[in-house]
Amino acid sequence: MSDRHLRTSALALASGLLLLASACGSEGGATQLDASMGEPAVSPTPDLDPMAGAPVVGSCYSLSRSQSISSTNTNKPVGDCYQKHNSLTYHVGLFPAGTTSSDFSRVSRECQKRLPAATGLSKGQLIGSVLDWVWFEPTTTQWQAGARWFRCDLVAETSDNLRLLPETSASTDLFSDGLTDRYVRCIRRGPDTNGDGEDDGIDVTCDKAHGFRWAGWFRAKDDTYPNRARFEELANGQCPRITSTQSWWVTWPLESGWNAGDRVMSCYKSTSS
Repeated sequence: MSDRHLRTSALALASGLLLLASACGSEGGATQLDASMGEPAVSPTPDLDPMAGAPVVGSCYSLSRSQSISSTNTNKPVGDCYQKHNSLTYHVGLFPAGTTSSDFSRVSRECQKRLPAATGLSKGQLIGSVLDWVWFEPTTTQWQAGARWFRCDLVAETSDNLRLLPETSASTDLFSDGLTDRYVRCIRRGPDTNGDGEDDGIDVTCDKAHGFRWAGWFRAKDDTYPNRARFEELANGQCPRITSTQSWWVTWPLESGWNAGDRVMSCYKSTSS
C-alpha cells in the first residue's frame, strides 16, 4: 500500500490523495546483531543465518513517526500487546537465498497480500481506513550475518502521527468486528490556500470534526494520468451512485502515485444535514 509507507494528502475539492507509501528512510545507525527484535542472531561464521536478528510475529511496538519510516528498527517490543502500542508485526517474510539487499516489489506484494487477514477487513474497508503497513529490513550487521528476512507491521497512520492500535492479545483479524471512527477516513473543509477558488480538504479520521465521510471507491481505467477535468468527469460518473447524495467529495492519486500503479479514486458522502 505504501513506494514504502502510506502517506495521504487531502487537498482541495476533487484534489489528489496519495495512497502510496513513502520511500524508505535511513538505516538509523543500528549496529547490534540481535537488535533487540527477536531471538539472538547466530554468529556470522561459520554458517550464515537467514533469520539473524529476526522479529517475532505478534510483537507490538511503540514507534515514533521517524522510526516508522526508517528502513531498520531496533526497538524492543513492548511487554505484550495489552500495553500501549502503535505498531504490530503481522508477517515476517524471507528474501530468496543469496539475497544481500532488500527487494521492495517482494515486500510490497507479501505485506499487502497479508494485510486483510491481519486486520479482518476487506480491500474496500482498508482503503477507507487509516490502517496500512510499514516494513523493515535487517541492519547492516544482520545482513552480514546472513539475514534475509523482512518485517511487515500494521500501523494506523494519520497526517500528523501514528494512532494507537487496539490493546489485545490477538495478532490477526484485529478489526473483524468493524472499525471505530478513530480509524475511518473523513474530510474536513479548510480554507482555500492555493487560490483556485475551492476549499481545501483536510484529511482527518471520523472521530474528529468533519463534513464528509468515506463511502466507497472505484478504479480509474485511463491509460495515462488524467487532467483535473477528466478526474472530475470520472467522479461525476461514479460518486453520486457510491454516496447516494448530490453533495460529495472526491480524492484521486497524485501523478507519482498513478505512475506507481495507483488508480484508486475515493468518494466521500456529505454528513451535513
